[in-house]
Amino acid sequence: MKRAQQLHGHQVKKAVIPAAGLGTRLGALSSILPKELIPLVNKPSLHWILDEAAEAGITDVCLVISPAKSELMYKFLSTYTTNLKIDIIMQRYARGLGHAILAAERWVGGEPFAVILPDDYLLGENTTEMLMDIHHKTGMSAFAVAVTPEEELSQYGVAQVKVMPDGMLHVLDIVEKPRPGKAPSNLSVVGRYVLAPTIWEYLHHEALSSTGEIQLTSALQGLAHEARVTALKSSGERHDLGNPRGWLKANIAFDGWLTKTLTPHKGPRKVEAEDKSELLTPTHPAVPRITKKMLSKAVMKTVELSKVEGGSWRKGFPSLLDQWQNFKRAPETSTPFLILYEEKARMYLVSGQERLDEFKAVGMKKVAAWVVKKETAR
Repeated sequence: MKRAQQLHGHQVKKAVIPAAGLGTRLGALSSILPKELIPLVNKPSLHWILDEAAEAGITDVCLVISPAKSELMYKFLSTYTTNLKIDIIMQRYARGLGHAILAAERWVGGEPFAVILPDDYLLGENTTEMLMDIHHKTGMSAFAVAVTPEEELSQYGVAQVKVMPDGMLHVLDIVEKPRPGKAPSNLSVVGRYVLAPTIWEYLHHEALSSTGEIQLTSALQGLAHEARVTALKSSGERHDLGNPRGWLKANIAFDGWLTKTLTPHKGPRKVEAEDKSELLTPTHPAVPRITKKMLSKAVMKTVELSKVEGGSWRKGFPSLLDQWQNFKRAPETSTPFLILYEEKARMYLVSGQERLDEFKAVGMKKVAAWVVKKETAR
């Protein structure tokens, strides 16, 4: 009986999602929308993160946001259907990830809890659920790591681990953004954590001793030095949504994954669009055929919707649920990107009618879009 009570105490039901960051690495992409609400294929990236939490067995979520994001965040939550109980806490001063977690301390209470970073995603596995299982077995804090190319290690925290006889990875140390060639391993920390209540002591110590940002990494170092942290080596496909190239790669990967998941291949495979020299059929007479060369030189810009020609917004725009059902029926016809053609200071719609309709339906005036131009002869 005593053992059963101990295991029950390790059940994780709460998750903190820090979403107060400015998203400066995303440039024009986050100039209009908070980075957590930027579309990842057919729905905002935060939607995917909340789905991950719910599928893992989380029942309560706390979103830590900045006051500047509150209006759009509440608008998104009003459209998001879920059984999750979602609370919002304001982080009025951006002082790092550790500070955002401390803002939720009273909300969390004395329970173990998950931390899910919305700009880090692992395609192909529910990492949060796997970390919850590890905590349930060990009672220790745990986080995910991923094998990372050497040239990218300086962008992340890097863990030094020891493989135990039972296969468990015990964390010996963590180095935040090591200099090139100085990383202790090739395992970078992914934005998925399950933290035992013992983390609060170390976060408070970090808050008292820090003169700048309060880092979660420093608090985890303290626990690691006492052999109280484990790691999970992820086998999922990691996507960094915090920069434009990573976001674009993630959209391509997710689109392919969704298409395979929702529409299994049957019969002879058609020639993929990427194999053709001309990729997109224009939606406006003034737009030429869009080729791979033109797309490769596309740039992300902030554009005024009133200057985009070719859109045909209708009243009675379908609900998000209707859009999702349409996507499941025919994902190949869903266009996640707003792509425009620019010529002589005029913008024409190339692709993304559904996205353009959605922007107009919510009353947006300016949006970030991919812009292509006419090929220039050498």
